[in-house]
Amino acid sequence: MDSRDLEIFLLLAETLARLLNVPFTSLGGNQYQLTPHSNVNVLTPGFWMLLALNSQGLPSVAKVI
Repeated sequence: MDSRDLEIFLLLAETLARLLNVPFTSLGGNQYQLTPHSNVNVLTPGFWMLLALNSQGLPSVAKVI
């Protein structure tokens, strides 16, 4: 994926789901460096799904982190 056509999101995997847009930097190839939110109250403990959307809005396969 081209980083210009990519958005990376974290989705909290619980009943009160939250979608967060995560800033990232392309490291080349298919590697990206994510910048977590500086407020610890935003990324609450629990399981999160990490996924990317391309410019057409198609999601990648989510990874649980």
